[in-house]
Amino acid sequence: MVMLLSAETLPVNQFLNMATARDRKAGDKLYKEGRATLLRADGHNATLRVDDGQQTHECVFQLLPTRQVSAACTCTPAYTWSFCQHRVAAVLALHDYLAEHPPSMWRAVLEEATRPTTRRGVAASQAAIVFNLDVTHGNWSVVPYTLAARYIPPGTRRDRDSLVDFIQQKGLQREARPLSQRVSPNAYPQVAPEAIAAANLALTANNSYSGYYGYGSSSNTSSRSLDDTILALLSHCVVFSGSAAEPLQQRCGCAARRANSNSS
Repeated sequence: MVMLLSAETLPVNQFLNMATARDRKAGDKLYKEGRATLLRADGHNATLRVDDGQQTHECVFQLLPTRQVSAACTCTPAYTWSFCQHRVAAVLALHDYLAEHPPSMWRAVLEEATRPTTRRGVAASQAAIVFNLDVTHGNWSVVPYTLAARYIPPGTRRDRDSLVDFIQQKGLQREARPLSQRVSPNAYPQVAPEAIAAANLALTANNSYSGYYGYGSSSNTSSRSLDDTILALLSHCVVFSGSAAEPLQQRCGCAARRANSNSS
């Protein structure tokens, strides 16, 4: 699942507990005096400048692949365990900033979902990617499916209405295969970027939430933003409704509205 450096993922209390009582008090004073200034921040990194009255130091926070947050200061040797006063002031100021300016989940998930895979020699496929929306007991799941190029005339691959009509007329539902791994834009050049992103995000969400999103029920801001992003992307894709046993039975005119109304 996509993780961002946010007010929720920044471990403020954990960091403060790493400071001595003296540094925590001094850092809190610097914070309240406005001595910590944000220089730059994105979804994974943030840099702040802290003026302690004698010198100016920079504190860098980074969200690691392990979902932990590292914190470094130019005043402190790398081997020092305790949290300095500058990082105390910086983490408090950064938390305030992130609470007022949450990172853009849209940008982060699209960058992650459309990022080409690093595997070499991936052959380009002319297959189509479609989606099955399964609503069960107020919860919904989205599963991306692929249809091999041999089943689809070239003229229908990028036209959603033509593709839907062809699938239904020819009864191609049984030929569709669920995707199980991330797909690369380079491997599916005929597929719209929104469909690539939606497929990768749906696979991520299925793995994270055991197959069902439970739209609207999550209290986690990042999870709900991911749900909203997938639904918005599906409005640009070919989406059917159906069960896991019988997918792609009926076209969904507006996936986002359908999922929202079925879960409310």
